[in-house]
Amino acid sequence: MARDKNGWIKLHRQIIDSEFYKEPRKFSKSEAWIDILLRTNHKGTDNIEAGSLVLSYGELAKAWNWSKSTTWDFIHYLEKQNMITITNIKSRTVSRTGDRTVLAIVNWALYQSKRTASRTASRTIPEFLPILFKEEDIKNNLVVFNFWNEQQIIVHKKLTPAMEKTIDKTLQESTVEEIKTSISHYSKMLKDKKYEYCSYAWSLENFLNREKGYKLFLDDGEKWINYCNFVDKTKPRKEEQEIDWGWNKKN
Repeated sequence: MARDKNGWIKLHRQIIDSEFYKEPRKFSKSEAWIDILLRTNHKGTDNIEAGSLVLSYGELAKAWNWSKSTTWDFIHYLEKQNMITITNIKSRTVSRTGDRTVLAIVNWALYQSKRTASRTASRTIPEFLPILFKEEDIKNNLVVFNFWNEQQIIVHKKLTPAMEKTIDKTLQESTVEEIKTSISHYSKMLKDKKYEYCSYAWSLENFLNREKGYKLFLDDGEKWINYCNFVDKTKPRKEEQEIDWGWNKKN
């Protein structure tokens, strides 16, 4: 069935209170963006303009089931994409420091006014509402976490905010496959009883956070290369394997 990509639908803010919306889950980026729109003030007040909201990273992280660091990164990604603006305002009533963060939706008036349909009929979606995202960075945290647990090194019961922050930082330097390769190499070395130079079981967070850390176990990492050399030296030479001394033959 062909999907109609034209026109608009009305979405009431009370959907936030519905049974389906409250279902416990980790939000996708699209859901997080829609949630921001639903939280945004549609009418201006004495303190906040229409299309704005007072930002609480902790509140959003809890609502989306994200870590605070992932939430912070997402909000600032939206800012870089010119979808929102972020402003720090002095206020005596908000916190001890007197600071509060106000998030404003770019072009809010353009597509939320009563004349939206007629004013935007000739516009394309990217001009005023770029809401499509890739979700790899959120999913990759879980991929790395699950792969680590599969190796049975130290099994963690849950993916903590501290772990997410560490994985996020590592993913800025290496790909998921590189991290998985490093974990796999470390696991193999740790479980090799003949190899005495890798015997300590780190947690996932320690493994990724250590100086040089996981990079030592990449394909070109120093520790992995040393291990490969060790394995190569301990292998029987080919000519020795091929010699038949006749000891297993029956007389």
